[in-house]
Amino acid sequence: MNSLLERGAFILSIDVEPNVKLPRDPICQEVTSLLLELIAQFKIHATWAVQGNLLLDRNEINVENQLPGVIADYQKLSSTESLAGKPYTRLNRAPSWHGKSVIQQILSCKTYQEIGCHTFSHIRVGDSSCTREQFEAELKACQQEFGRFGVTPYSFVFPWNSVQYVDSLRNYGYIAYRGPSPDWYARLPVFLQRLAHAVDHWLLIPSPVPTVSCEMGVWNLPASYYYVCGKGWGKMIPTQLRERKAREGLRLAVRKRRLFHLWFHPFNLVRNTRVWLRGLENIFAEVNRYRDSGLLENLTMGEAAIKFENSARGRK
Repeated sequence: MNSLLERGAFILSIDVEPNVKLPRDPICQEVTSLLLELIAQFKIHATWAVQGNLLLDRNEINVENQLPGVIADYQKLSSTESLAGKPYTRLNRAPSWHGKSVIQQILSCKTYQEIGCHTFSHIRVGDSSCTREQFEAELKACQQEFGRFGVTPYSFVFPWNSVQYVDSLRNYGYIAYRGPSPDWYARLPVFLQRLAHAVDHWLLIPSPVPTVSCEMGVWNLPASYYYVCGKGWGKMIPTQLRERKAREGLRLAVRKRRLFHLWFHPFNLVRNTRVWLRGLENIFAEVNRYRDSGLLENLTMGEAAIKFENSARGRK
């Protein structure tokens, strides 16, 4: 379906979810503010995939009482943190967490930003314990919470890129989702993937510019590159290599008239924030250089899906 592109395309998607290791600012409001300033400076359109339960009213007693029963049942069935992330347990540890101010910041940006959905409670949708009923309860709960802000999300990001029930997305009005990146090492055992990821950077292998497809009426806009930053194994990969990976991905997208899809979480930028924002600044400058030359367009996920849909209809 990449023949639908007249020039290269750049998509930026940002997953907004809490990080339990950051008790003072688990949803990274300060980082988000700085990031939005940078995005406005370079006029970057981005899709912010927000976890729906961040918008709930909080107090120390009634968090779980606000949850749809079928979703709460999923938490009880999930046996480990790695399976479902125990979303409500995490909320109860710090009941003051909320995303209302963050979503207001995003909507107030001078450059158009899209609000997408990252499920209601960050469940692993592709896991065998997640039923269609539970997933659709998540989608329904998100509709309610986003609706309070006058937002109707059209783009979806699966937590952990664990994809299932794509047809349910269409039934709830979604037109795009971010599929997993087709990295060459994706099929390796998990314990080898991190090492391969580091090797991939040091060998300067270009990020993939994936094939776009329409699946059950929803456009799959796969990830190209995860801009994860300087922590744990990530310390093995300096900023300069990450910038180079992104620039090479953009160059390839322009040359082949394909999609380069960059993504990360705000909490990825918490350590050495200025350093990692400077890296994004350089990437955004490269986006603008290609855009000003007419070789690249910057789209939100929703904008890209509409463009692909219109192009596909025009060629029938």
